[in-house]
Amino acid sequence: MTAQTEYYNLLIMYALNRRLFQTKDQERDLFKKIWAMQKLCPLIIVYNNLKVQPGVFLNTMCPLTKKSSSLVPKEIGPFLQEELKQRNTNFSAQIQQFYMRLIDWVIKMNSDFLRAENYNGDPNVLERRAHIIVVGINLATQIKRTVKSLIMIHEATRASLPNERLKDIL
Repeated sequence: MTAQTEYYNLLIMYALNRRLFQTKDQERDLFKKIWAMQKLCPLIIVYNNLKVQPGVFLNTMCPLTKKSSSLVPKEIGPFLQEELKQRNTNFSAQIQQFYMRLIDWVIKMNSDFLRAENYNGDPNVLERRAHIIVVGINLATQIKRTVKSLIMIHEATRASLPNERLKDIL
């Protein structure tokens, strides 16, 4: 999440710099590098259901005056379609991995591992319990982000969510 926040800040600062100082194509190489970063993060979830697509943001807020032929990805639409295809392909496997981790976490939560009488005066009891709870919260956050990003990328490409994805989500 920190990387997405930093990328979002970079987009804002770059657009602000271009607008304030009216630097048209002087930073062509910088634009290309920022543009290429969307391959790692095609969609930034800013807050709740508010999202930013870096390619759309760059084209809208600070477009190059002369279209560059060396941008990678060249076009936003086909790139997002390919990203959607990859995420749909990998989604079931990701959910299965989350399920296995969740089972492991539930077993730890329900085991005798957390019972106070098993620690015999160990001062780190609360620390161990807190660690297991934090692991569960982090797992829930990862599951939420994975599902939310899949839904948001479907929305961004205006594609409907396939029925086989619904069974994975539910």
